[in-house]
Amino acid sequence: PSSRPDVQTPVKPSACHRWETALSMGGKRQGDARFPVATNQYQGWKGVAGGTVDILTNVEDMQPERFWERFVAPRRPVLIKAHLNDEDWKASSLWTDEYLINSAGDAQLLVEERGENQSFGQGRKTRQSFAQVVRQASSGDESHYLTTQEVGIRDNGLPELYTSPVAGLVNDVPLRPKLLGNLIPHQLNIWMGASRDGSSTGLHMDHHDNLYVLLRGRKRFRLYSPAHALQMHTHGVVAGVHPNGRVVFKSQPATRADGAEEDRVRVWKIQREAEAEVARAEAAVARGDLGAAQQLGDAETRLEEALEEALLYEASMEDLDDYDDSDMDDDDANKSIQRSENRHSTDSEHVDNSHYNPDNFSRVDLTLSETAISKRFPDFPGKEAAMICDISEGEMLYLPAGWFHEVTSFSSKSSRGHMAFNYWMHPPDVLDPKKGFASPYRCSYWSCMWEDGGYESIQKKLPSSQGAAIPNSATYPDNTPTVEDGARHSTKRQRRKTPRHRARANHRRNFLLENVYKPRAHGNFPRLSFMTRVSIPGLLLLDSQ
Repeated sequence: PSSRPDVQTPVKPSACHRWETALSMGGKRQGDARFPVATNQYQGWKGVAGGTVDILTNVEDMQPERFWERFVAPRRPVLIKAHLNDEDWKASSLWTDEYLINSAGDAQLLVEERGENQSFGQGRKTRQSFAQVVRQASSGDESHYLTTQEVGIRDNGLPELYTSPVAGLVNDVPLRPKLLGNLIPHQLNIWMGASRDGSSTGLHMDHHDNLYVLLRGRKRFRLYSPAHALQMHTHGVVAGVHPNGRVVFKSQPATRADGAEEDRVRVWKIQREAEAEVARAEAAVARGDLGAAQQLGDAETRLEEALEEALLYEASMEDLDDYDDSDMDDDDANKSIQRSENRHSTDSEHVDNSHYNPDNFSRVDLTLSETAISKRFPDFPGKEAAMICDISEGEMLYLPAGWFHEVTSFSSKSSRGHMAFNYWMHPPDVLDPKKGFASPYRCSYWSCMWEDGGYESIQKKLPSSQGAAIPNSATYPDNTPTVEDGARHSTKRQRRKTPRHRARANHRRNFLLENVYKPRAHGNFPRLSFMTRVSIPGLLLLDSQ
């Protein structure tokens, strides 16, 4: 306070006040603050309407620096006429039916099941072992399809890079393929099914760079560049498109071009700076510097405030989810809750996914005629404007984040079905063809998450014969899997929360209060090595050492 009675010193708003202010603003997410009006800032390669993607056949072009310069930096899809040349890549030669079953056959999965006149993504999920999936695909069963599975959480609070069935096969693949240089992985997945005449995913986009490795069968990709994002008529309302093609929807919080949330990174930086300040103060106390004790006390107070900021931010995200449902009347809300509870029921072997339309999916049905599409969606670029890419067994496709694509899958001639393995990588936001390779991200957030998480040390944690079971719904309640190429990636912010979501939120808050916040309030300051939001949306854990 000022010594003058007629002057009041401005008081810095507390973390609680800042988040209360956010809630008072209607409680609705406004998308990225950089997009006050839906704008498309995409600056990458746009392709040619009705054209094809580049084809890479020269092994010299598979050198990481060259690949970055030609394709990653300019955001240019490319068909690669080979598989990975990493020493750790063994999937191409090892993954026979017998090997897959022996290595991960016991793993329990959620598999998409479609009925008559249904495309994938519109049916329900059924629980099956990976061995069943392999045998069904090889026999030509076209009613089931293996897509991404919900990943679990590691002991240090970070998400796993993979779950079953990849967990039983991870020794056969590199975690970070050399071809993708310094990009940071988000998730590794296996896709498997069968279709003699072709089955389609529907038109959609993904939020991550994709390296798609085809092991069996063939696939046709119809591609539209992020430059057309505002004409794709997605179920979600597009807030804007970053220069690298990363699409942000209004249902999402402010999101950076590299996919990290603005506030998440801000809170993370505050904590890291506070921890560094405490470390410097402790060193000063150890040296006996004058005023070091006061310096340490001030630093510990700022660190405590940083933890409070993190806790209240997480709580505010839960509260905003509540506000997101405020425009539903009671009848609609009750129906929504019932549908969600049916989808997440742990008493049934099936999960209903028929009422869920993700933000990143287009409402345009490419199976309709050009006339029918143009009549309903006059500004849609048209079916003929799509770029076509046909992928055969033994080839790969690199597809940057934000590129809209419809994938049609066909079984191999030997009736072994179709199977692919893919890497999702956090999209780079430094697109300089020369300088960006060494440091593809403006912020060190994803790099620090990778280093602090110790992911390189987890690759050999499972014997090749062991496959982890599907995460228990009571532990990982947001357990709705996805379909081909991340098409229907499930986030709780895109649907009404169930009681299980609320239980998880309470568990997270209690963890922070009991293990971090209360101990610090009583003078116990455990050192924190990192803080991150994991891929089960909204989960925040602090690792104490």
